[in-house]
Amino acid sequence: MFISKTGFTNEVPEIPVLSYPKNGEVGILNLDTLTWGAVDGAVMYSLQISKSPDFDSLFFDSEVGFNFYQLRELQLGNIDFYWRVKANNGGNVSEYSDTGHFVSSIEAPILVYPEMNDDSISIAPEFRWMQVDGATKYRLQISRSPLFQEKYIVYDVDTITVTYHTPTPLEPKKSYYWRVFSMTDQYQGPKSEFRRFVTPDVTDILDEDGIPDQFSLGQNFPNPFNPSTTIKYSIPAANVGASHNLFVQLKVYDALGRKIATLVNRVKQPGNYEVNFDAGNLPSGIYYYKIEIEGFTETKKMVLLK
Repeated sequence: MFISKTGFTNEVPEIPVLSYPKNGEVGILNLDTLTWGAVDGAVMYSLQISKSPDFDSLFFDSEVGFNFYQLRELQLGNIDFYWRVKANNGGNVSEYSDTGHFVSSIEAPILVYPEMNDDSISIAPEFRWMQVDGATKYRLQISRSPLFQEKYIVYDVDTITVTYHTPTPLEPKKSYYWRVFSMTDQYQGPKSEFRRFVTPDVTDILDEDGIPDQFSLGQNFPNPFNPSTTIKYSIPAANVGASHNLFVQLKVYDALGRKIATLVNRVKQPGNYEVNFDAGNLPSGIYYYKIEIEGFTETKKMVLLK
């Protein structure tokens, strides 16, 4: 005869019945909760989780005081897990339940660009992240708030099948936050970390008076300047692939080679462009601007004189 929470008993508790996740469920994440039916008279439960159906190597093996357990430190990446539970009424222990099986979610994307607190990128940058094994598409969210409340989300698309995306243009001189979810055809996977970036006060204007026949980077005008100046560059149609579009980066550096601003960072069609650079928050001195367009690179010097 044994003492339970309700008194003396010789009874063996019933075998728990697993509830969630359903057997064979996929896409299980950290902080998801395993649940099973409560057993009358049970004061605790023994929970085992393993990567092996034979439970010869245990991921979790401990007593649980309730009929649920929130998963922590679950290894993601389409990994098979098996779990079972037995009840304890303080005197006797039931047999283990039937074995449940679930598959952990694919992993979260790792963000590449823009970097955290990048303070001067294009108003329509090309966002990039690392490929996730098992992902068939991705969801990109851009928000004015790091909490990503619905009312602050300004861009949300979940049909991206590559690891880069250029959104519709954002507002200049604004702080934004971005994150990416990995997805499969069956479920939405975990989200990445979020990153903050700031759009610059720049304009990037296409002159449609003609298509140039060679790459070029013009001297900024005026030069010296205070506080803003205009930089012109050209992208030819010759020797370009079927899409006739090329990825363009135009960045500004100080005299020590430190990046000050990214004025352009996106795919562009052939044409003549001009972009404005506002150095209102920078000290007087010599600065350099450098353009890189898939095989063409050029750097020029400019002088900020306040």
